[in-house]
This record gives sequence, structure tokens and C-alpha cells, in this order.
Amino acid sequence: MVVAWILATTATASGAASSQNDTRISTQEVHLAENVPVPCVSVAAEHGAATIVLSREELDRLAEVKTRLDASETARLALIAGSRARALLTQLGPRPDARGCLVVQGVVPLDTRFLVGQLLTEGHATVFTRRLNLPEPSLQIRHVSTLYDGWDEFRLLDGTEIWGYGTWHAG
Repeated sequence: MVVAWILATTATASGAASSQNDTRISTQEVHLAENVPVPCVSVAAEHGAATIVLSREELDRLAEVKTRLDASETARLALIAGSRARALLTQLGPRPDARGCLVVQGVVPLDTRFLVGQLLTEGHATVFTRRLNLPEPSLQIRHVSTLYDGWDEFRLLDGTEIWGYGTWHAG
């Protein structure tokens, strides 16, 4: 009985739930782009551990969507992504970094963080670690959900968190 309780409260494998606090954690591995798109935009990852490089052409394409063409879920999500892309593009500084990317200045607002997370999840980003300055081949996304809130954590394969945000909160 004690062994079963210990196993239930320490399980963190994909989709496992703790009976003690109802925490659910699922993970997925995402393969990332390994080259720098031209033109590009760079975003500083959390804690200075890495740089996230995004395609400027993809951000511009997303930003073009400004009106809702129909009532479909796809159109609604495109409109939201367009708004987030426009917000991110307004934060670009005037000078490129060493890779030739325009740099996102300041803190990325929560709503815009979702767009960066979406592009990471889709593998439409290149991530360079500060320590090696090489592109990471993949990253792990942890989706965490409790009774009261949920969040996503984007981690390098060594466990270093480079991006994250809350996905919901019971208020």
C-alpha cells in the first residue's frame, strides 16, 4: 500500500497524474530547425540560456491576417496569431545581432509569448544555446496541469528551461 502511494505521488511520466495533488504532466519532444532563416528575428530566452531565432518572413505572413474571413476555428486562430505577430514585430530593435537577425527588445508580453511557444512547438524556430552557440536539434515541452492552473515549459534536452507561460488559471 505504501509503495503504491509513493509511486502515485512521484509519477512524472507522460500523462501521469499524482493522486495527492492532481498534477498531470505530459511531455513531447520537438525537432527544431537547425539553420538560421533569412531574414530573421531573435528573441532572448529566459535566464539568458539561449536565443530563439524565428523567420521574419513567417512572422510577416502571420501578421498580414487582420480580418476574420469566416467563422471557422482556423480563421479565428489565424487572426489571433496575426495580432501576436504584429505585437512582436513592433518590439524589433534597429540593429541586427551577430547572426544578422533583428532583436526583439524588452520583455515579451504574455499574449505574444504564446506565439513564440507555437512556433517552437511547430519546429519553426532555431534555438542557439549560450554555452555552445550551436543550434539545438530538439527540445522538450512539458505541459503541466493542476487543479488550479496549468503552464507549458520549453526545455533544452539537458533540462534548462528557455521559455514558458501559464496556460490557464482557475480564478
